[in-house]
Amino acid sequence: MKTQKVYYYLAYGSNLNLRQMNMRCPNSQLIATGFLKGYELLFRGYDGNCFCTIEKCSTSRVPVGIFKITERCKMALDRYEGYPTHYRIAKVSPKELVISQGDLSDIKELFVYVMNKYNGELGRPSGHYYDVCLRGYRDCRLDARYLQEALQKTITRMPRPKRGYEQYWMR
Repeated sequence: MKTQKVYYYLAYGSNLNLRQMNMRCPNSQLIATGFLKGYELLFRGYDGNCFCTIEKCSTSRVPVGIFKITERCKMALDRYEGYPTHYRIAKVSPKELVISQGDLSDIKELFVYVMNKYNGELGRPSGHYYDVCLRGYRDCRLDARYLQEALQKTITRMPRPKRGYEQYWMR
């Protein structure tokens, strides 16, 4: 019998939403939560249709859920994330993580999707996408203030200040 390859996936955006993750990857298992050190969470894309990404920032950290997934799950995630054109894969060492719940002692390498730089400017997500991410933070018992701060930070850094974003800040 062939042994199925196992991957360890770091989720930080909409894939924290357990209902959505279960639909996409029914064989996935949330095994830990914690923080990815040295990165910040931002929204990129086209204003009103932006998605989460992470970017290096030595003074920040990003809440993450760590999933154990199968090869079939990885293929489904690759399609969903638009790999390799929209998102690329980055390898992560367990040393880059601070684990709040769970155990990664036997894990040597994890992977995460990071948006390719050319896929849009900083901007706001749709209300639906933000709500899916917010549900994921709650599902994984992560502090939703990090998601709110990411939206505020993104809006503050947008190339052209725009009005009407205040409604997103108070979620």
